[in-house]
Amino acid sequence: MQQVPARTSRLAVVDALRGFALCGILLINVPHMGWMMDADEPVRGVRDGGASTALWWVQELLVSGTMRGLFSLLFGASMLLFLAKAERGSATAAEARRLMLRRLFWLFWFGVLDATLLLWPGDILQIYAMAGLLMLPFAAAPPKKLAISAAIVIASLSAFMLFQQWPKRAIVAEGPALEARVASGQSLPAAEQKAYKRWHEWRSGEQATPAEIASERAVRLSGYSANLAYMSKLSWEWLIDWKATIRWVLDAAAFMLVGMLLFRLRWLQAEASRRTYFALILVGYGAGLPLKAIGAVTEWHLLMGVASPNFSQFWVPAAVMQTGRLLVTLGHLGLFLWCWKKFALKLAPLQALGRMAFTGYLMQSVLGAVIFSGFGLALWGRLNLVELWGVAAAIWATEIVFSVVWLSRFSMGPFERVWRKLTYGARPVVRAATAEAA
Repeated sequence: MQQVPARTSRLAVVDALRGFALCGILLINVPHMGWMMDADEPVRGVRDGGASTALWWVQELLVSGTMRGLFSLLFGASMLLFLAKAERGSATAAEARRLMLRRLFWLFWFGVLDATLLLWPGDILQIYAMAGLLMLPFAAAPPKKLAISAAIVIASLSAFMLFQQWPKRAIVAEGPALEARVASGQSLPAAEQKAYKRWHEWRSGEQATPAEIASERAVRLSGYSANLAYMSKLSWEWLIDWKATIRWVLDAAAFMLVGMLLFRLRWLQAEASRRTYFALILVGYGAGLPLKAIGAVTEWHLLMGVASPNFSQFWVPAAVMQTGRLLVTLGHLGLFLWCWKKFALKLAPLQALGRMAFTGYLMQSVLGAVIFSGFGLALWGRLNLVELWGVAAAIWATEIVFSVVWLSRFSMGPFERVWRKLTYGARPVVRAATAEAA
């Protein structure tokens, strides 16, 4: 197969959006890089009522779920871009889909690399690869079909998450009696011990015991081999948890469908009117923030310890979570695109990061491992949320500078180049810095 020429035009606004979303994703990942990976225990400072507490509320209302949603939305749009450009490069529709299958296949294995060797079990690439397979039949779908399909998936996901809350109803009902039995000195069978542990977490706000924290600290502040063994095991456990994997795949698929829809409508390309984007701001934030607040308030009560946990504190947030995060994601999108058009923004640094988002995403894992692990700066468990966001800002600056310098010499990032080569089976031409990245 002949060499594949690099592409020649960019959608600058899509690049800038992708760079913005990548920065936002790090804000959600960095607390788990610098603190508990497999527990909901908050980082230092969150419960203290100071700046970290305020930042936690900002995170829950505006960042959590929404930046991943924006990134997923852009991934759906990028699939349409890839398929269209492959066809314009003389490939037939069938060949373009075959190339996309190869692209998703290698994306999955890049995700395995990220979750193991790069020490980030929270990797989303494997999920995107699986969700992307589900998206292929929708590549030629009209906007109406995309809108209906997205609504069905979001409703199904909400129902699935609601169903997952049902076992908590029994714990809420039995919790007081279990607590009384423990207080009287009775021992509990294994099944009841597990239920009591969850009840105690809700009542006390203790999401991780001192022993659990000490155990993870010992591993995370050890050398690379100990971290690799721990992260690989955790990644595998999460992947084979079929309920969790289904949830995350449906989560990504829903937003990919929305991204395809907005791309078909030409909204993602900043071609709609400012009035349209202003309406997205009003509807997205106006309806979405109250729904997000339901989950945030509940989560805060659980962190602080709930005197009398009620089942409604679990099923209500689960029922509205996906709708709320979609609306706030659309609010972010509307605000970004309204500002883009109103102020004729360029945001060249974000564009550069967006063009190298694949490299940037993997770079975040590498930098996080070096900063927090025992074989690096060993900052695990030492920073509060404000300081962790400061670390995120330093990582942003590092990868933006790297992206700008790299793209001044090459047309695509290093991992984008490898991914493209694996997809096409040929070495892409990357000499001209003005050519389009993969």
